[in-house]
Amino acid sequence: MVELRSNKNKPYSIYIISTKKEMSFIINKINNLIRIKVPVFQKAYFYLDIDYIEPNYNIEALDSYFSGLIDTDGSIVFNYSENRIECNLELKYNDYIKN
Repeated sequence: MVELRSNKNKPYSIYIISTKKEMSFIINKINNLIRIKVPVFQKAYFYLDIDYIEPNYNIEALDSYFSGLIDTDGSIVFNYSENRIECNLELKYNDYIKN
């Protein structure tokens, strides 16, 4: 079963899956893309008998990963004096974030 929940008072939706087949499909699609909360995803890989692929921690210019960071506080500002756009993020430091 697949369910999409949204709340008009929140800026996001929740995608809910409930079968092992659907979970395997999603986990295979994001394998080698997850860079934070890795231990939680490694449990899912183990449960689904899928080999975990270590991601490339070097984020290239224009990488869409940057727009999907989770568990962050931050801002995007235009620095007029230096004529540049800056992205400031606050991340909880752990072994995966340091990569």
